[in-house]
Amino acid sequence: MKTSIAPAVRGFTLLEVLVALVVLATGLLALAKFQGTLMQDNALSKQRTEATMYAQQKIEMLRSYSLMSTYTGMTSGNDTITGTSSSFTRTWTITPHTTSTAPQYTTVAVTITWTDNSGGSQSYTLNTNIAANDPLNTGQLIATTTTTTVPTSSTSSTSSTSSSSTSSSTTSSSSTSTSSSSSTTTTTTSTTTTTQCVTTVSGNTAKNNDSVSSSPAGTCTHDNKTYSCSVTAARDTTITLTELNGSSVQSTKTTTANCSTVTLNM
Repeated sequence: MKTSIAPAVRGFTLLEVLVALVVLATGLLALAKFQGTLMQDNALSKQRTEATMYAQQKIEMLRSYSLMSTYTGMTSGNDTITGTSSSFTRTWTITPHTTSTAPQYTTVAVTITWTDNSGGSQSYTLNTNIAANDPLNTGQLIATTTTTTVPTSSTSSTSSTSSSSTSSSTTSSSSTSTSSSSSTTTTTTSTTTTTQCVTTVSGNTAKNNDSVSSSPAGTCTHDNKTYSCSVTAARDTTITLTELNGSSVQSTKTTTANCSTVTLNM
């Protein structure tokens, strides 16, 4: 009688299973850590956006004074704001620059501090200058004087006096002539008046962290994909905005000064 031997059946050993579990657990831990870091970065980005908004809000409050007594009475201070993503401490520092000659202005530095979700300390500072312009004057008048000299034609007058004497043997005569001229100068003065005002241009940049510059030059700030520029220019003149990534020009757009606010996305 013949007996047949069944072929051996191979399976996974306990060691192989343990190695597979270790590899799987390492991958899951790395994925969990990446997810936590991503959530933390998103929360920090939201907090920075809020901090920028609160700093710009305080600067606009200080800039929108209605009386010169309010401007000269500006003092440093601080307050606490409960935001949607964190609690923020806002501190502003006022530094007046008073000189005998124009321009007179005040430097304002607003610093926002908060604690992020990981317990770290974060801060954001925004600096600007506020000019000492009386709000009762709707604009600054700039007078340009041109002087033109127009000469007139010269006039001459001649007077002659003659005398003669006669003798028996000699006759002599003499003549004296006198000339005079006069010149008249006419001065014409023309005055050209231009109204200057502040136009605030704001909007979104095409890329994150790109900066924006303006022509005429103004005060520009940016954060992530938002920017704001305050430009002093004559009404109805052209303002040119340029988006920069480092020193590389990304785009250029123009708008018209309207002595108010303009929204312009780059």
